[in-house]
Amino acid sequence: LTMLLWPRFKAVLDLQIEGVKAVDPRILVSRGSDKYGHHVTRRFGELTGCLHVLKNSEGREMLDHSMDFVRKEVEALWTRIGQQMGGKRTQLVFLINQLECVCTTYEQRGVPKDAAGHYQRRLDSTIDEFVEEELSLHMGDLIAYVKESEGGGRDGDG
Repeated sequence: LTMLLWPRFKAVLDLQIEGVKAVDPRILVSRGSDKYGHHVTRRFGELTGCLHVLKNSEGREMLDHSMDFVRKEVEALWTRIGQQMGGKRTQLVFLINQLECVCTTYEQRGVPKDAAGHYQRRLDSTIDEFVEEELSLHMGDLIAYVKESEGGGRDGDG
């Protein structure tokens, strides 16, 4: 059955990819859109979450390959939208909210942990980057001093 449906399903995924590639990120940005999961992200999370739950061993490689293309294009779209929003801090907040939206959707849909792992790891690293950005904004001189002191201490120990 999977092999009979695959050509049409592949066409739908290809249209999804082309739509994401072609969209102008400026029209997707609105006031406060960095604070919530974007509707494109929610649709992406729902689509891929359901596909992860429904996929079986037959045709798994083809589906994984196509879903990787969709994932890459949506992540590139997040970057393009974030660039329209301003500074690095706002971009990071936007990205954190998008990743959290996908992780939450996957959890609600019962997507296996290994399938959701990419987004969870990316969410964790983006949160770390945001924390570093915030700390450097408020305590940049102190952080620079500590790093310099730690680096000097290591050189002297060796």
